[in-house]
Amino acid sequence: MEGPYAHLTLFLTLMVSWSVAFERTSRPINGYDTLDRGIAVKESPATLVVLRKQPLTINCSALVEKKFYPVSYHWKKDGVKIKSRGEHARVRVFRNGTLHFNQIIHRDRKNNIRTDEGFYECFVSNSVGTIIARRVQIRVARISKTFTLEPISQSVDVNRTVVFNCSIHAVTEAHFVWERNRQPITADNSKYILYQSGKLQVNHAKATDAGSYRCLVANKAFFDIDGGATHFHWRNSREAILTVNEAPSEVTKPFLRILAVPVNQTSVLNGDSATIECIADGNPSPTITWTRDGQEVLFDEVEKWYGGSLHFRKVWKKHAGVYKCHITQPGSDRVFEYNNTLRVLVKPVIEIGPQSATHPVARNIVLECKVNGEPPPTVHWLKDGQEVFPGGRFGTLVKEDRNQLRIYGVEDVHSAYYQCLADNEAGSASSIARIKIHLMNDAPNSPADVLVTVLSKAEAEVSWTIQKKKNASKPVFSYTVHYREDKLTGEEKLFISHEAKMTLHNLHPGTNYTVYVKAYNYAGASPSSEVVHFTTMDSIPRGFPTPTLDSTSSSTVLVKWQPMPKELRGGTIVKYRIYYGLCDTDTISNVEVKGDTYKYLITDLLPDSDYRVRLAASTTEGYRNFPDSEWPWTTIRTMKESASENREGHVYLNVTVDEVNMTTTKVSWLYPRKLRLSKQVIFLRNLKQSDGMQMYSLDIYRREITFMSLEPDTTYQFFVLGEQEHQKIAFVTSIFHTLSNRTNHDVPSQLTGNALLPNVISITWNYLGDNSNDVTHYIVRYKPINLEHRCSKDEKTFMTHSQEASLSNLEPFTFYNISVCAVFDDRRSLFSEPVVVRTLEDVPSPPENVEAVVISPGEVQLQWKPPHHPNGNIKGHVISYNVEVIQHPPWTELYQAGQDTAAVVQNLTARTYYFRVQACNGAGKGIPSTKLIVHMENFSTAERPALSDQQLGILGGAAIGLTSIIVTIILVFCKQSELMRRGVCFPRQFYRHHALAAESQAAQTIAVEAGSPTTPTTCACKREKVPPRTVQEPAPVAKETEDTSNTDPHIANIVGGRVYSDGCNTQAEELLALLAPRDGSYSTGSDSRSTSTDGTKEMSDDTATTDDITTQLTHDTAC
Repeated sequence: MEGPYAHLTLFLTLMVSWSVAFERTSRPINGYDTLDRGIAVKESPATLVVLRKQPLTINCSALVEKKFYPVSYHWKKDGVKIKSRGEHARVRVFRNGTLHFNQIIHRDRKNNIRTDEGFYECFVSNSVGTIIARRVQIRVARISKTFTLEPISQSVDVNRTVVFNCSIHAVTEAHFVWERNRQPITADNSKYILYQSGKLQVNHAKATDAGSYRCLVANKAFFDIDGGATHFHWRNSREAILTVNEAPSEVTKPFLRILAVPVNQTSVLNGDSATIECIADGNPSPTITWTRDGQEVLFDEVEKWYGGSLHFRKVWKKHAGVYKCHITQPGSDRVFEYNNTLRVLVKPVIEIGPQSATHPVARNIVLECKVNGEPPPTVHWLKDGQEVFPGGRFGTLVKEDRNQLRIYGVEDVHSAYYQCLADNEAGSASSIARIKIHLMNDAPNSPADVLVTVLSKAEAEVSWTIQKKKNASKPVFSYTVHYREDKLTGEEKLFISHEAKMTLHNLHPGTNYTVYVKAYNYAGASPSSEVVHFTTMDSIPRGFPTPTLDSTSSSTVLVKWQPMPKELRGGTIVKYRIYYGLCDTDTISNVEVKGDTYKYLITDLLPDSDYRVRLAASTTEGYRNFPDSEWPWTTIRTMKESASENREGHVYLNVTVDEVNMTTTKVSWLYPRKLRLSKQVIFLRNLKQSDGMQMYSLDIYRREITFMSLEPDTTYQFFVLGEQEHQKIAFVTSIFHTLSNRTNHDVPSQLTGNALLPNVISITWNYLGDNSNDVTHYIVRYKPINLEHRCSKDEKTFMTHSQEASLSNLEPFTFYNISVCAVFDDRRSLFSEPVVVRTLEDVPSPPENVEAVVISPGEVQLQWKPPHHPNGNIKGHVISYNVEVIQHPPWTELYQAGQDTAAVVQNLTARTYYFRVQACNGAGKGIPSTKLIVHMENFSTAERPALSDQQLGILGGAAIGLTSIIVTIILVFCKQSELMRRGVCFPRQFYRHHALAAESQAAQTIAVEAGSPTTPTTCACKREKVPPRTVQEPAPVAKETEDTSNTDPHIANIVGGRVYSDGCNTQAEELLALLAPRDGSYSTGSDSRSTSTDGTKEMSDDTATTDDITTQLTHDTAC
């Protein structure tokens, strides 16, 4: 640029560049004037110990000048706003900001906790902004009902040292009192020493010290709180008897008794007292010395008690260090050493806080907070009561004890209260500054009509217009273009342009960016333009995912992978291609999956064979061809095919769910190996309702179905049932959630989740609303999907400030329903469409009820029940045995694939063996069962196996039937004798008729016991039907059997008319039992239908309704 503004332009360019690199000084840039903050905060206690069922009032501790009115207050407990619900509410917030509790509550009954204990914050807002005026931790005083340590009886020689222990859990601190013979003991540090931990030390024991000792404990808070005396009650320990032997009968042998040693670490507030325990006694008397950090302890400010303990009347910061207790005894070279780290806690002190000031637009400013404390405090910065995180216009810098908040290119929206909060274990401190951003009158208007044209995968052109102010005397001579990746923590970059357009270079492919522009003249900078979003073009990925492989059965391999690093993606991954094949052949197969998929089940593989797998990723630009030398294979060997797998045919399904719209979802599936099905039935269950499920009968070759007329924003469970070679196979296959009618701009969107560990799920999301800059934080809501009780109340929430989170402490192999909402200052959005994620498998718990029977010389048959917590799909069991019990025995291991819960171990030659069983799933071997001892010589005296329940039932029924026949004959004979005495005679057919009736009744009883059908009984005498005795036939019920063939909590199999399950999925068992009629066929409703892909309707031919089925399936799931 030529002309009179050339030097000025050069100066401005240098100034802006210098500002971007930021000032080398660590001091804040001074404004034009010092501002009145308009608000003051009074220091208040950081912790309050309160009594249960007592009232409590907490002041907000803030003073606001009237010229900054109006003023409003609100409180938060553990980050959640407290709502005042009227004059008669138990918890109220008054107009002056006072928080009042009519009655403090604290209940903990069977983990159902309801308490007022927590961390409270008072927020004060005026015409400038918002600050946190009070932060206080409320603790409810309480003491345990049981002791963790109680005194025990002792017998010692005269002049020996005695230590009695006493310990109990209390909040916040316990107060100990000791009694001898029910009389209080006064501690004098010579005869009796009472420790803060509860110990009582008796020195130089005499006969007069003998007697009964006990400790009395109460909560120390009861002594310090007004009104605590009314709640005062003692906990009494058991009594311990001290016996003192005055005249030992023989010369005492040398001995050493260490009565107490230091704990690993002691933390004490600066200025409090402290004791490091180390007590020893013996003959000859031991010597105890102390060192700190290798140097001898000076006892000018430290007192050494009798017996060796170290006592500090007042602990100061200089006393911190590692203390070592050295115990030696004359005549012995052995030294006993014990360490204790003494930590002295010092409350944070803010020596230099942020300064209030006025700054012009576009300036880079620094707020500084110099803090001291021990341990070094953690510093947080708040803007109007909300935490500020690095990214965008904000940056932080820590230099030793100086913490800086840097704000780049300030604008009017940065006018606010800024607060420095410093926290450590000892307490907290706060400092407040008011920042005002001033716009110069002659500054230019903000640029308008910002347009971004994406040129390539790494370049974009930004253009804009500028409207001159009327009577403007200072022309615009430069612009700054600010851009960053579209995320909360993206680093903002800045470039200078002298014309109304600029090309951005070196952008990342397929990445979302935001950009805005500022204009400059001699008077200063303009406000920012509107923020514009744009996305660069995709490129071919520069890398590939690395898979992890797991052989889930003899014919399947589960492939999992993680998203690639962003720098390798080249944009948005739209699909993955999985290559696989046998290691000893050149034939390679491949399959493609969607870009948001991170696992796939490869099916139709050969058992006990080596396979190789590798992956490629694709953007819209396609795949990259890597040479074999740079693109390695991952290998795995499939499992051997087991007898139980062939017999039961239980396998996984590979299910794909596509949400077409809010009410329509397409589900497709593949069986892991080729199955010749003779029947295929589909079920769909609404997990939000309790009115049964829908049933669809499909052609045996169909592998997809489109569900229509679904409820939006609803979770469904999808079943497939089939029949193969007269064996009914049930698969509970998938859970999906329909779309909702919310727009992406109203709620967080693009919510995705990945299971990282058996108890951890990672989630990410975006918020695309126009008010994204006003989001203060997000609330994540999640709960397990309980397939048996869909009204689960295990919902949990937590708060986060970023667009990603990790859910921990989850249950293994469990589906979770997860959703997110955005929170603003005065409201919050609806929750997003949930995502359903299943945690990974974890190792199983031990098999239960392990039993062993010696069935022949050298052979033992083991039987057990499945683990109570399979934590996945049981693939097999490991049977281990050995002949001795040592810490690390050389166990011999046998692996048995499948879900059989019995095994025979052969070739046993020793007389005694120890057995244990472990279940195996995808996570590995589980916890072993309790060791079982088997004596092989018991074979000759082994008891015969007990009769089964069915055999016992048949024998019992037969006994009842025979008894009925005998009783009937006796009654008939007696009746006949009586009638004959009266002169009444019956023909012979009468006797025959009653004998036949009695025999028929007995046969009916036996048939019912054995489960056989019964037929009506006819009268042989009168040749007419006799009404049979009513016998209610038991309904078909799916019983749990000990032979658990499938431990997947979402899969159950019917094999030969029996149900095999792990007992965890009552719904599946009921489903299978109800769908297995006596004739071996399925019953489907006449209105059951599905929509195929070509739009035709499929109707089932059966006429039986499903009312009974759905009623029994859902009777225990109503909310």
